[in-house]
Amino acid sequence: MEREIFADGRAAGTLRTEPDGTDTCFSLSCRLGPGLWRLWAEGTAGRLLLGTLEGGGPVSLRRRFSDRLVRPVGTVVRGLAEEVGAARADAYHRSEEHTSELQSLRHLV
Repeated sequence: MEREIFADGRAAGTLRTEPDGTDTCFSLSCRLGPGLWRLWAEGTAGRLLLGTLEGGGPVSLRRRFSDRLVRPVGTVVRGLAEEVGAARADAYHRSEEHTSELQSLRHLV
């Protein structure tokens, strides 16, 4: 079965899943911007990390997982590519805002 992979909210490629005995094979092909990316199979009940790849053009990956790892994800609905540093940068920005708020509150005491 073939599904789309999304990166930064846009379609970036395809994710194929194929049963292979008691395992499931995941094959993906997509185009990613520069940087390090985590690639996920997102399902109705969770997600499964397929791997981490360096972007900067077309990438492909083929992985096989046992039913024990795939079953908790539920039905795979799409692929997802997340830039590794993106979440960390956002958390750092929030931390700076929080520190600034605390410093402002100190003047009230």
